[in-house]
Amino acid sequence: MGYAPIDELHLEFEQLAAQLAAGGDLPATLDALLDHIDRHFALEERLMRDRAFPMLGCHAREHASVREVVAEVRRRHAAGEPEFAQRLAEALPQWFALHASTMDAALAHYLAGCEDIAHRDAAGPA
Repeated sequence: MGYAPIDELHLEFEQLAAQLAAGGDLPATLDALLDHIDRHFALEERLMRDRAFPMLGCHAREHASVREVVAEVRRRHAAGEPEFAQRLAEALPQWFALHASTMDAALAHYLAGCEDIAHRDAAGPA
């Protein structure tokens, strides 16, 4: 994306999605994924609010939907329905690739523009 705080969170997300796909301790991975999603989405949404990003509502609704799905998969796994974790492991990378290349790319571009304006304003009149 070119925006370091988001880039770091994206890398962590990709690592957790890979862990989910690898199987192993699924409850711990799902818990870690939920924790990550909470931090990741909260940071993006704070940046969007702080800088009056015009697509905040749409972006935040998508975040909420994804968090709800992951939480439901965690509940179902705990209830003895592990097949939903496999479905999530298959779908999550596809969703993320699309989300990152569209919604997050637009956000990163917008944030870069905000920083350019702030730097020009800090430099004073030309």
